[in-house]
Amino acid sequence: MIRCSRRVAYTRFFLGKTWNSDNTKGRQGIKRDNWAGSKGEEEMMIEMKVKLLTLDTSSNNFVVLLMDFENKEALPIWIGPFEASAIALRLKKASIHRPLTHDLIRNIIQALNCQLSRVVVNELRENTYYALIYIKAEKGEVVIDSRPSDAIAITLGAGVPIFVEEDVLNRAKDRNFSDRLNEWLENLKSEDLEYKA
Repeated sequence: MIRCSRRVAYTRFFLGKTWNSDNTKGRQGIKRDNWAGSKGEEEMMIEMKVKLLTLDTSSNNFVVLLMDFENKEALPIWIGPFEASAIALRLKKASIHRPLTHDLIRNIIQALNCQLSRVVVNELRENTYYALIYIKAEKGEVVIDSRPSDAIAITLGAGVPIFVEEDVLNRAKDRNFSDRLNEWLENLKSEDLEYKA
């Protein structure tokens, strides 16, 4: 199982979400030499959206499912309950009286006159996904290493695009995730779907 957190899930969320569903978005060739910390090659990126958040009962862990805008490519990422809760609150557009940790991080970035630019799920190593958060600052672009779940939770409410490197999708497919994902989706029951956006 590929995941980005080690915590066990205790509650259940389902949130089908198709925000920012502009069909002109999608597969993009982006020169990474324009990005801080890049290797100088051109890498294909696929823009994705958070499609749903649910509990994988076979592993008792949450799964956030990223889907491309044409609904052809999917990337499931197993995450911890705290990140799942933060993402669920964002997808439900729930009002919160005081900022939670991910809101606080976003508020600090804005208070420093910086702007969240994009999230890139850029690596799959030893069954763990890695992501980068790109922030526009006065003196240039800053790149922050992050777990995908935290990056999604921080940027989701800000309408920031989420990209996945095509190589990451291909490597996930090579690990037989297509069959596992189809089986997992087929086994979802209506009672597993507690919330819908």
